[in-house]
Amino acid sequence: MQSYYWREKLTKREQNLYDKLVDAFYKYEEHIYCANFSPNKLNKIYVAITNDHPELYYLPSKVQVMRTISILGVKTELVLHNLFSRCQVDRYDSILEKIKGEFSNKIRFCKNDFEREKVVCEYIIENTTYKINNILNQNAATVLVDKMGQCSGIAKAVKLLLNWCGINNIIVNGTAKDSSTGQMGPHAWNIVWIDSQSYHLDVTFMLGANRRKVKPYNLCYFNCMDSEMIKTHQWSTEDAPYCNHYLIKEETVVNTSYELCKLLEDALIQGEKALSFESQIAVTSNELLAVIQNCCQKVIDKFALRGSMAIRIQGSLVQIRW
Repeated sequence: MQSYYWREKLTKREQNLYDKLVDAFYKYEEHIYCANFSPNKLNKIYVAITNDHPELYYLPSKVQVMRTISILGVKTELVLHNLFSRCQVDRYDSILEKIKGEFSNKIRFCKNDFEREKVVCEYIIENTTYKINNILNQNAATVLVDKMGQCSGIAKAVKLLLNWCGINNIIVNGTAKDSSTGQMGPHAWNIVWIDSQSYHLDVTFMLGANRRKVKPYNLCYFNCMDSEMIKTHQWSTEDAPYCNHYLIKEETVVNTSYELCKLLEDALIQGEKALSFESQIAVTSNELLAVIQNCCQKVIDKFALRGSMAIRIQGSLVQIRW
C-alpha cells in the first residue's frame, strides 16, 4: 500500500508542483523549471516526495535551486544530479524485482499485518549493515541491493518493503539520541498502521541492538507509542500522526497468572522487549495490577534481570515493557 501522507500536508499549490516533479523524476529529468517558489518551499516539497516515494531511489538527498530574474519575472529551476546512471537504474530495478518476488514468498504464510511487519524488521536486520555514506546510503536500493545504509536509507527500505506487504506507513524525519554519546542528531524512522492504529517503528535502532545478528532478535522500538518514543526521539508532533494506542494481538488472551508468567518467559527467551495482551484473569480491576506485579517479579527473579518492568493497564488491555 503506497501512502502519500506528506503530499497531503502540502497546500494545493504545493501539491500541484509535487505532482509535476514526481512525473519529471519518473522520467529521470534533472532540470525542472518550477513556478516562483522559495528555496525553503522547494526543499519542503522535495523531502515530501523522497519520503512518499522510496521507489525513486536514484534521487539525491539534496538539490540545487537556481533563480534568475529578468523583465519577464523570476524563473526558478530545480537542478539535481541523480545518484545512478540509467544503466545502473536498470540493474537495480531488475534486482529489486527479484527481491520483491523472494520477499513475497517470505510473507506468504503470515496470518496478519503484525506478522508481516515482523518479517520486514527481521529481513533488514539479517541483510543490512549500518554504514554512513551521506551520498549513497540514504536510499532504499543501496540498502536492499548493496545491503548497507544509514537511517534515512533504512527507513526508505522499510517503507518499500511495507508497501510490498500492503501495510500503510510513512517516513518520519526528526532527531534521536545516540546511545554511545547521548547526543541528539538527525534521524529517520517509520510510523506504521496496524489494525487502523498508528505506531512508531525504528528499524535502524533494531539494527544497532542486533549487531551480532543472532536469533532471537531484539525487536526494540517495535510499534511504540509517542510516550515511549519521546524518551529518545524528537519529531514534529503537529505533522506526524499521533501514536497513542496499545498494540494488542487478538489471539493474546491471558486467563490465569500462570499463563502470564509463561508468556513473559517466552517473550524474554525470544528477545522481545514488550508484551501486550488482554487480561481475563478473574480478579477485580484494582487487584489486577498486584497480580501482574507478582508475575513480573517471579520472572525477574527467575531470569536474574537487573532492569525493571513497566506496566500499563487500560481496562482489560495490558502492556508490559522491560
